[in-house]
Amino acid sequence: MLEKYPFLSTGKAALGDAGLASVGAADVDAAARRVAATIAVASGAESPSLAQSARQAVQDYALSRVLLALLGSDYYWQKFAKGEAVRAAECLRKAPGDLPAVARDFFPSIAFDASGLQAEIPVAEFLQQGGELPAGGLQQGKVFLSHEELLAALRKAVFRKALSPLSLPRDLPELFKSAAASLRSSLPKPVQQESFKGKYLALACVRSILAGAAEGKRYYASMSLAIACRKDGLQLEAAREVMAGFAAACQTGSRPFTEREALASLEWVYKRNINFSCKFQREHGLADLPDCANCTLRAERRAAAVSAARREGRA
Repeated sequence: MLEKYPFLSTGKAALGDAGLASVGAADVDAAARRVAATIAVASGAESPSLAQSARQAVQDYALSRVLLALLGSDYYWQKFAKGEAVRAAECLRKAPGDLPAVARDFFPSIAFDASGLQAEIPVAEFLQQGGELPAGGLQQGKVFLSHEELLAALRKAVFRKALSPLSLPRDLPELFKSAAASLRSSLPKPVQQESFKGKYLALACVRSILAGAAEGKRYYASMSLAIACRKDGLQLEAAREVMAGFAAACQTGSRPFTEREALASLEWVYKRNINFSCKFQREHGLADLPDCANCTLRAERRAAAVSAARREGRA
């Protein structure tokens, strides 16, 4: 089981008491390959064969999370967690007999009906794993799920577990840091703004932001970029990729601007309806570029103002 589902709680026993100090370069390289392969699965690639011992699978999974923590990239960690969830769901479809054991690891009180096609889970356990209550599927404090609904709930639970925070020891061997640096250079970069078409993302001041912002301007730049993404109608996942590219471009100065900070701006903006403000751009040193003289948004707004004034004059 663990060779297919290394995130299961029984994995700790398979690893034993060996710490990170006993890990060698070959082990770290294997973990880096797993990170790359899993991120590829999240982007639609076919799941590679992971035939290996249970202990090796658990070790690769655990070390993968260490490397991801060193990368400090929410973008890659989200992709990794999605890939693990996709792979687990595929394994469960191919081997439905694994379903009860995997489900009980997340939902200890789960019970199946005689057909094995419907499950019931106490509401508290279901919600603890991030589940969303299905319409009409709640009775007497329990959630009733079809086979497909249970697979969806497990996919979300695996995603959340793979994404859970990890604290790194201070005495982490140097080979992990060098492996993380090599891994970062080999992973596919976040999709750049040029891949998305939109009026606001095409503005000169926004293109300048995407190239990176100086310290003292990065928060305001992240807000403007988030507003541009929302005004251009980007789905949240696509906007996250744009913000990840911006955060990567800001990794200069005495204090890095993290993806977590950039994504916090994005999440805040996407819950609201905020207009893109040229005044805000100028006030925070994000505009007044030479290209602003030919800004299409500026011209559009001036034309609208002139048209409104003429209408008022006729009134």
